[in-house]
Amino acid sequence: VSRQAFLAELEPILRQHPSVTKLHVVPEAFVPVIKFHFDGVDIDLSCACLPVDSIPTPLDLTDSDILKDLRDPKDVTCLNGPRVTYEILRR
Repeated sequence: VSRQAFLAELEPILRQHPSVTKLHVVPEAFVPVIKFHFDGVDIDLSCACLPVDSIPTPLDLTDSDILKDLRDPKDVTCLNGPRVTYEILRR
């Protein structure tokens, strides 16, 4: 899935969901993001394009090997957000 398709296809689905409020798509951000509230919970949803045919289960974001074949810096930045959060919470 391309980043553009992710933003274009997910926005109308989220807009129709009754639990979604304050929906704002930010395609021009360095890491494009969909910002919204879901049942009052603030969510920033971004998309990283991984060079795989299917997502492994479980997906271990702490494994640095996941970053080695990424060519777009936006994908690395997108994945580093949750990786850093995990490390902070782990300590």
